[in-house]
Amino acid sequence: MSLRARIGAVAGLAVAAVVIAIAVASYVADRSELRGQVDRSLRDVAHGFATRRLAPPPGREPRPGPARRPLREGGEPPQVPPARFGGPSGYLQIVEPNGIVRRPPGESRALPIDRATLTLARNGGRPFFRDATVDGVHLRLYATTDADGGAVQVARPLTEVDRSLDRLLVVVIVVGLGARKRSLEIENSLERGAIGEQAVDG
Repeated sequence: MSLRARIGAVAGLAVAAVVIAIAVASYVADRSELRGQVDRSLRDVAHGFATRRLAPPPGREPRPGPARRPLREGGEPPQVPPARFGGPSGYLQIVEPNGIVRRPPGESRALPIDRATLTLARNGGRPFFRDATVDGVHLRLYATTDADGGAVQVARPLTEVDRSLDRLLVVVIVVGLGARKRSLEIENSLERGAIGEQAVDG
């Protein structure tokens, strides 16, 4: 390969690398933003459980601290507020220090409870996020301490986020292949030009 062709190849590869790097950076930034929106919504739902105690049953003294809406009859926690504008609804359950799980009325789907969640319910600690799959649905889970003891888990499906990221990943791959193809075209063009110049000189 001639010097001119080598320079062209390096230039083409550099351009392709820059284009691919921009596409990948865009994917990473969009992924962080989309998942960040879900994380913020989960924090908002769990905030009332983590910071407010339940109002006491009739005839009992109130607990110290601000009160939140009491449990429904039967001890079930309230349902997760619906998402805005028809967005995906979420799931909620309370994990008591003894491992007993309480869910909103009519909610039979159980969120997975790992060792970290049980430790949080029994001993307290820092809240945390994690991903899980339940009945084939990819979920984002957030666990934090309940002001009345135990832990609260809230979750929302990542179905729409995953679809958006899958579409964006396809775009990244197409852009990367296009950039590589263009770099090869530049390289081949310069190589043909160098061969032509050699033929004229000869």
